[in-house]
Amino acid sequence: MLVHEYLRWKPKPVIPPEAIGEYNEAYAMWLLRNKDLLEYKNYLELFNPPEEETNIPKLQIFKCEEEFHEGHPNCCPVMIGAVQACNYDKKTKEGKAAEDVAEFDGDDPYDDLRYALDSAERYFVEAASEFERIQKQEQLMQTLQNTQDWTAYYRNMRNVESSTSKIQVVRRFAKRH
Repeated sequence: MLVHEYLRWKPKPVIPPEAIGEYNEAYAMWLLRNKDLLEYKNYLELFNPPEEETNIPKLQIFKCEEEFHEGHPNCCPVMIGAVQACNYDKKTKEGKAAEDVAEFDGDDPYDDLRYALDSAERYFVEAASEFERIQKQEQLMQTLQNTQDWTAYYRNMRNVESSTSKIQVVRRFAKRH
């Protein structure tokens, strides 16, 4: 599905405001009291106007004409052929979950594309969370410059660091029983 997302040319359909319904303050407060903050924020985001997609397609694969092909790295006829040869997999009789694309001879370029897109998607997610962490640190630094309250700075910085980094103990020796 990630390959479909990166090669998509048309924007995703926008849900009309009539289909979403009206904002319910009582329900929003109930979510805030009884559920977690993420569900409350997701409910609030339903009522934000949708942003127009400007970054599609995210990936373009080019194939130059045979007469002009000089072996340059910007031409991928093998990748294009592999993507065109993909078919959806059928469910197996043993009850195993089928992959989204059936395996075939010459599917290595398609697998490479999947791995590359997975790495790119993971990079974008990690970069967004890192940017958010840096923004929080910058905000704390600005507050420190304005208030000179070092105690609040250290407490808030500890919260930022504990929520974003996962420090784990690395054992040097095996645990003996």
